[in-house]
Amino acid sequence: MRRLAPLILWALACSAAAAADVSGRVSTAADGVNVVPLAEGSVIEVVLTTSGGEQVRTFAARDGAFALAGVPAGRHVVSAYNSRFVFPEVHVDVTASGVQAAALVFNGAPIPASPLVIRPAGVAQYYEARKAVDVVGFIKTPYGLMIAFSVFAMVVMPMMKVDPEEYREAMSSLRGGDGGGAVEQSGGGGRSGGGGARSGGGMQPTGAGAQRRQIRDR
Repeated sequence: MRRLAPLILWALACSAAAAADVSGRVSTAADGVNVVPLAEGSVIEVVLTTSGGEQVRTFAARDGAFALAGVPAGRHVVSAYNSRFVFPEVHVDVTASGVQAAALVFNGAPIPASPLVIRPAGVAQYYEARKAVDVVGFIKTPYGLMIAFSVFAMVVMPMMKVDPEEYREAMSSLRGGDGGGAVEQSGGGGRSGGGGARSGGGMQPTGAGAQRRQIRDR
């Protein structure tokens, strides 16, 4: 047992020597330029997950600076959490001298490693923005097409099936042709009656002359 003690101490010393400090800064500039201040009482938590699944946690200062002590050598993942921002996960390659390389997890794009800078991917959105009503888009949907066809069948198609005789009668009534014809016919009848009266008046002298002739003959 005494022989193993020096080996254990040597292994602990090697592991301590391999551990390093990871320091960096969390930026709140969503566009990379304009810094958005944190909400009152809000903090940024930085979590480093080692390749073995262990986690090292700390909180960033108000200016975004953070430091993780005793990080073992290897390839780890650093994540930042805040209620207002969404931060991407970062791969870091750690050696005894510190962070040697850093890259985004989702696309592998390299980022500054010394010091490590983590920028937000965007501002967190907890509510979906209401979209404006799109009439054309609704008509293109199956429900919109059904409604449009129903309106066409009830309104447009009956207008396209008008009976020709009914159409002519409607047009003649709009022109007032029937009323004018009736007036002309009634006027013509009055003139005919007048002519008849005049004819009757002309027959009376003829009857009186005949009576006088009969008296003379007697």
